[in-house]
Amino acid sequence: TAYEITRVTGVQTCALPIAGSLKATITAVGREVHSGLSFMGINALEEMLPVVQELMDLKRVVELRESSFSSFPFPGVPSDKLTPTFNLNIMTAGEKLNIVPGEAELQIDRRFLPEEKVEDAQAEIEAAVDRTRGISKAERLDAEFVTIYLPHSIDTHSPHIERWNEGVRLALGLPADLDFIYPGTTGATDMSFVKDILKTDQFVGTGVMDLEHTGAHQADECVPVKNMVHLCQELIYFLVD
Repeated sequence: TAYEITRVTGVQTCALPIAGSLKATITAVGREVHSGLSFMGINALEEMLPVVQELMDLKRVVELRESSFSSFPFPGVPSDKLTPTFNLNIMTAGEKLNIVPGEAELQIDRRFLPEEKVEDAQAEIEAAVDRTRGISKAERLDAEFVTIYLPHSIDTHSPHIERWNEGVRLALGLPADLDFIYPGTTGATDMSFVKDILKTDQFVGTGVMDLEHTGAHQADECVPVKNMVHLCQELIYFLVD
């Protein structure tokens, strides 16, 4: 149904794996001059292009990897296994049309698998930038990293998950014996901090995937009223003895 979480190749999992999130910021420093005298400067935006090409090559390698955990069956999903993502999401440069930009910045969102180490993901990006230092004419290429979330997992056999599932079945009118299955996700969450602080995987950090409304962060992102009503019902059941 639209409210099934997904299928895990016929195997019931005991952990809900959630990928980690690494932010990489690449900065190319050039030399700002009047656009009519561009031969006297270094266009940081143009000199970022070799870096972009090298990173796109790395993206193709990274996104071929597969986790041991299954993924959501979204339309167009590249694999039935959880895969990492590598997205060049923000690029900024320039202040005025008639000025050669002296600095360009690129931000990358790298979602890494539970089986990957954040140090390795960072090192790959650093190596890609290093390979362009003899190609790009930028006066300086810098790479900075911030680990937004570490990967984590939730024990799906915990009493908290069992109680939450009971609330879901009641709110949605699902059979009492319906089993839920738990695929991995690259949608990193704040529950990573809960796991780290409390040193436990005994918590609820999951919900029911409505496959009719999967447009997170799209222009027409929305949550149907019926889903909000169901969530409130589930919360009331979960919190009240």
